[in-house]
Amino acid sequence: MGKVLMENGFSVYNPFLDFSYLLEGSAEFLTVSRIRKMDLAWIPRSDAVFLLPGWKRSVGARGEVEAAKKANVPCLESIDDLVAFRDKMREQKEEPK
Repeated sequence: MGKVLMENGFSVYNPFLDFSYLLEGSAEFLTVSRIRKMDLAWIPRSDAVFLLPGWKRSVGARGEVEAAKKANVPCLESIDDLVAFRDKMREQKEEPK
């Protein structure tokens, strides 16, 4: 899905990819807990959070939604909604002040 989003012009941060550090036998300080904490640090810096189908079954995704709500970052579940959100943000930036 990250690739699809990039093909649609989005800059994507995909927290799933961070878990590859664990697979590579990285430094012992990289634990699941530490990686989740690092992932959550991106939420307040994001324009939106895109949720994949079945996200409610993921402890990590549920934590991301909770963090997004606290940071007033919208969570979107369809590419159409994400594109509409992006376009609306672009229009707001173009409006004269």
